[in-house]
Amino acid sequence: MIRQQRRSELRKLEKEYNRIVTNKQFQRVLHSRDFENMKSEELGLLKNKEHTNRQLQTEFTFGYVLLARVKELENKISKLKNYST
Repeated sequence: MIRQQRRSELRKLEKEYNRIVTNKQFQRVLHSRDFENMKSEELGLLKNKEHTNRQLQTEFTFGYVLLARVKELENKISKLKNYST
């Protein structure tokens, strides 16, 4: 019974993970050079004056939030897979 619940939870997490990582907007933001350069900055704080564009700030925040969720899902999926082996 518990094993079945874990498999169900694993499928649910993998589905959400795949939905996020295949999102075109997320991929575009994730692979933008500006986002790569900004990864060392704190979430939501864009210190460079050239990045004052509100839409750019929104996209970076979107990217960071989803990136954090992807990492969280990867950890949960990994733990569930380890339980099943």
